Amino acid sequence: MEQIKICCISESNHGVYYHRLEIPFGNLDKVYKDLEITFTNAINNFHEGLQYDIIFLNRYCNLSHYEIKKLKGKVKIIIDIDDYWNLPTWHSSYCAVTSPIFEKALKENIELADEIWCASEYLKLKIKEVFNKESYYIPNGIDFDQQQFNPIKEVRLSNLPTIGYIAAANHHRDINKIAKAVYKIVHKPNFNILVSGYNEQSKKYWGFVDNVFTGGGILKNIIRIGSKDVYNYAVAYNAIDTALAPLCNDEFSKCKSNLKILEAGAFGLNVIASVCEPYQEFIDKGLIKGCSNDKEWDVALNKAIKDKSKNERLRTYVKENYSIEKINKLRYERIRNIVG
Repeated sequence: MEQIKICCISESNHGVYYHRLEIPFGNLDKVYKDLEITFTNAINNFHEGLQYDIIFLNRYCNLSHYEIKKLKGKVKIIIDIDDYWNLPTWHSSYCAVTSPIFEKALKENIELADEIWCASEYLKLKIKEVFNKESYYIPNGIDFDQQQFNPIKEVRLSNLPTIGYIAAANHHRDINKIAKAVYKIVHKPNFNILVSGYNEQSKKYWGFVDNVFTGGGILKNIIRIGSKDVYNYAVAYNAIDTALAPLCNDEFSKCKSNLKILEAGAFGLNVIASVCEPYQEFIDKGLIKGCSNDKEWDVALNKAIKDKSKNERLRTYVKENYSIEKINKLRYERIRNIVG
């Protein structure tokens, strides 16, 4: 079978790149020998000798619209969209990526693309609604061969039941959804709260996070873990029993993927999550606890601070349905289809 040559273009050391390009495509040509995959954050002399059949871009790639336009018709262009492009005004990156110029370039790039891939069913509908273009839902997957997604008992920091919030910045509105419920448990003994993601460059934000999860300094059993790179951030899941996944129910949040549940599932953790689009599949199947108001969060948190049980049903479900091997079959099928 003739080799299909693919080039993935993006910035390295970024979460989107890691989950949507590096890990999946780094595994693809190990299994499917008719694929030859190259990674780069720039293409030198690309236009002189188009040695690729397909290029993959995410929406933050550093190729200009002009460069992408030059490739049209010479190589198949696939753009992967992992998140809603219209950031809310409160987002710290709002000013950096929200402008008429950026929106125009994104629209033009999407129009140029031979295919659009996206990370959630809801986002697929949004792309159709806004750009009137079909896209393909390619879920995130977990690579269980990655060291950070293999449970390590030695990382356990306490024998007490531990609930944890593991996330980057820009989640203050999500965290606010559970602030009242958290405050009601901080007075209680014999449990820990772990917060992972602390970053010195976002002191104001992490000060707010700390204030919520300690109840204004009341809780002393707080475990703080600093921000880790994309190859190590998941290690923090080893130190908790229950993962918290509060999420707003706005358009921006509805377009998010289910990645947080997949990560927790890789470690067989209990999960308490907001009842919202990205997590509905797991709530409906009874694999995680869904909460839609303060009272439900109260009940769920009070149970969690006494619970060290494992959630093997979630782990099994994630391994059977969201392993990188299973999701990559979808990628391979689309790749074979697009080249004919």
